[in-house]
Amino acid sequence: MRSVRTSVRSFVIALAAAALLGGGSALPASPPSGAKPSAAVDVTFKGKSQSRISKGFVLSLARPGNVVRGDVLVAGIAVRLGSPGQVIAPAGWRPIRGLTSRSRGANLTQITYYKVAAVIEPPTYRWHFARPRGATGGLLVYAGVDGARPLLAHSGRATLNGRMILAPSVRTAERNVLVVGFFSGSGRGLLAPPRGMARRYRVAGAARVGVSAEAADLKLLGGASGAKVARSSVVHRSAVGQLVALRPAGPGALGPVKAT
Repeated sequence: MRSVRTSVRSFVIALAAAALLGGGSALPASPPSGAKPSAAVDVTFKGKSQSRISKGFVLSLARPGNVVRGDVLVAGIAVRLGSPGQVIAPAGWRPIRGLTSRSRGANLTQITYYKVAAVIEPPTYRWHFARPRGATGGLLVYAGVDGARPLLAHSGRATLNGRMILAPSVRTAERNVLVVGFFSGSGRGLLAPPRGMARRYRVAGAARVGVSAEAADLKLLGGASGAKVARSSVVHRSAVGQLVALRPAGPGALGPVKAT
């Protein structure tokens, strides 16, 4: 009981800490766009940050130095916990989708988030966990995304006992869409990006109780992306794959967010 009370108390403290953002710095504005474009612009990858812990209450991700106001940041956080409700994101980060793959002794939760860079941003973003666990995370920075409505579609699937980590297809009617994939597996192992996707980061699990992860993206001219499969060097008892389609800036990007 004492350890449970300690964990709960630590989580409450983490909640308070997550609500306080100090030491932020002002960001430059995105370059002026001039007249309103007649077509959607290209979404471009600008930078990344990644981290891992073998066991702990907090996972920290540094803000890449080239972030400017209006950029869209997309993050994937994977932790050895049994529920998305046991993860607290930094202020300003909005959840896209949370999935848990449950296996005895190898639970794995992966949550994707997004954030539109504001005038003031902290140098580091911190995710807090209800219990000390192994975790891996990364964030990707994109320019040219519609900051008012960044999401077009997203998908996800949890799997057990396999080397292949699948994310279901997403479909959009827009062109020049950027699809980002986040894949994670319990324990050690190296993941390979799905065919046709460009790797943005890869993290090997810190230990048997850690998490391995891969992030990649691709340009989608329109229609369905098709299911994407990341392949691992080992069998993962638990794994999660997710796709997120980002809406390009411009009047050609319309329509509701589609979850599959």
